Order: sequence, then C-alpha cells, then structure tokens
Amino acid sequence: MLGQAPGLFWRVCWVAIMSSLLKAPPLTLFDYKYPDWSITVGYIIGFSSFMWIPIYMVYKLVWTPGSLKQRLAVCLRPERTIPDIHADSLNMATVSQKDMNTSVCL
Repeated sequence: MLGQAPGLFWRVCWVAIMSSLLKAPPLTLFDYKYPDWSITVGYIIGFSSFMWIPIYMVYKLVWTPGSLKQRLAVCLRPERTIPDIHADSLNMATVSQKDMNTSVCL
C-alpha cells in the first residue's frame, strides 16, 4: 500500500498485541464462563478510560499555533495548570517563627 514494508514497530504491534487479543482464551472463573457481551462491555469501559489521552494529544497538536516543529516543542512540555498559591492571594495572615515555636495543649 505504501510501496515499502512496514517498520519493526508496526510488525511487533501486529504480531504480539493483535495475536494475543485474537487468541485470548474464554474468560472463566472456576466453572462459570462469562458471556461474550459482558467481556465486550468490559473492553468498552476499559477503552473509555484511556481513549481521551491520544484524543487530547491530537487536539492539542492540531490547535497549537506555529509550525509542526514549534507545535511539537510546545506540546511535549508539561502544561502549567495549577496557579502558584501564595498567602497574599488567599488573604491569609503570615505566621511568624515566634508564633510557630509556641504550642497550645488542650
């Protein structure tokens, strides 16, 4: 299709991962064999938890401005999502070292 053989990574994925999924033995617990629909529901629930990671990666790469090299540089850096928290911004009084050395026992 592409005019050349697939790389080593793709061959390993196709052989190791796909063959293990296709030849998986039926799921049983003691003598009970789980129905196929319940196994499918389990796969859907498992997939729904991590599918958002590659979706967000593609979204972030597409919507970040700049050339592909600049977008990759920005997207591979961790995002700063938590603001710096200082006592000033929370309207809290600072505690002096003298106050911290005294303890109150009840």
